[in-house]
Amino acid sequence: FVNDVSDLDDLNLTSQGDAVTWTSDGQTLTATAGGRTVMTVDIDAATGNWDVDLDDQFDHDGPQDPGVENTGLAGTDDANIDLSAYLTATDYDGDTVTGVTAGQFTVTVVDDIPVEDLTANAINATVDESGLNSSIEASDQSDGNPDDVGGPDSLGTSDEDSGSGNNSIASLFSIGADDDIGDDDEVAQVSYGFVNDVSDLDDLNLTSQGDAVTWTSDGQTLTATADAGGSKTRTVMSVSIISATGDWSVDLDDQFDHVDDDTGQNSDLQGTGAPGSIDLSGYLTATDFDGDTVTGVTAGQFTITIVDDVPTGGDPQNVILANYYDGSDETTSISGTGELNFSVGADDGYSSIVLNLSGSNLDGGYI
Repeated sequence: FVNDVSDLDDLNLTSQGDAVTWTSDGQTLTATAGGRTVMTVDIDAATGNWDVDLDDQFDHDGPQDPGVENTGLAGTDDANIDLSAYLTATDYDGDTVTGVTAGQFTVTVVDDIPVEDLTANAINATVDESGLNSSIEASDQSDGNPDDVGGPDSLGTSDEDSGSGNNSIASLFSIGADDDIGDDDEVAQVSYGFVNDVSDLDDLNLTSQGDAVTWTSDGQTLTATADAGGSKTRTVMSVSIISATGDWSVDLDDQFDHVDDDTGQNSDLQGTGAPGSIDLSGYLTATDFDGDTVTGVTAGQFTITIVDDVPTGGDPQNVILANYYDGSDETTSISGTGELNFSVGADDGYSSIVLNLSGSNLDGGYI
């Protein structure tokens, strides 16, 4: 190579946002950025054999269509780096020729893009309607019955869940070569979140108090809303992802309607197929440093289970029931006074209360 390769600096190439500069010692051409060697190109003086070694990323044009590994480098309109003009050949008695026709010796750098990490453990978040408590969290729209450990309402404990580190959304992806700068003082360029169009989730036909649940996303927070635009519009649940780290949190604010399976507490939601959990795997995104995005991971990798709340038994106080018996076989109405003290919980709004009574007729016709 020629020793002066400063013209290559005018390509304005970058690596992790740092300007790439070029140097040559006559046999090795070196591209450096931010104190890092990005690429070297070596030529054997005796044979002309060459070797290219890529040591770090070049920033590519972005964002690209999901799944596309492009070769367009940020800073230049060229799809490759043309080194033709910087070559030299010297004969036995020292005569040197510099450069060949443009395009005769080029280096193409193919972009790396994020992919799903197929070895990652699935993330299964769980929130429990029993944990809803409007006196503690103002956004809660209902109040659940606290868990009765060992009883029928003991499958969950909280209306919130979260994950970070090895349990973060970042753990589901492999960002690849175009990763962050790694300097704590720098703003992270790798990002995680949701797609903006999550309308497919509406097709689950989930409900809350009988009202249809619809879904929206701003890219970082997924929101489930009941009776959107109606008189009872309310947030039922929100799922948030921190862009820089992939840490996630789920906050349940109101009930989802569950299937009544006569077993008490369960996690089967009313709607299409009565799903036992809500699968958000297909709506996740990961974006690398130069803007390449991958959308979605394998089904079941990020799910949310919503545990039903169930009523607690009554604690009757001073209950007196009277059934007047007139000697006929006809059933007469029952009236009474007192407090039954049932607690319906998060699924508020009584459906029915059934009293199973037994006793003997007494003088005067009262039991």
